[in-house]
Amino acid sequence: MAKPKVATASLAGCFGCHMSLLDIDERILQLIELVDFDKSPIDDIKEFSGRCAIGLIEGGCCNEENVRVLREFRQHFFGRRNGTVPETGGSGDDEQFFRFGVK
Repeated sequence: MAKPKVATASLAGCFGCHMSLLDIDERILQLIELVDFDKSPIDDIKEFSGRCAIGLIEGGCCNEENVRVLREFRQHFFGRRNGTVPETGGSGDDEQFFRFGVK
């Protein structure tokens, strides 16, 4: 059975969540037995290789680049226009999904 793929991103934040993950010392080797990291600074993979099962996003959204990252993440987890996002009631509407007002 294939291991679930994990992708991570840091937006407008301190990068502390990623540092905490790296700070689990040798237990990260146990984690690698359970999951494959896809796009993440943890393994320095900069592009998605496909759909992911788990996504960790740290920090707030404060600029256009953050919006781009979130939209890219959404495509690899929910699919374009066919996923279910709780905040939108499953509508798949980008504008509803990104209600924070960055245009």
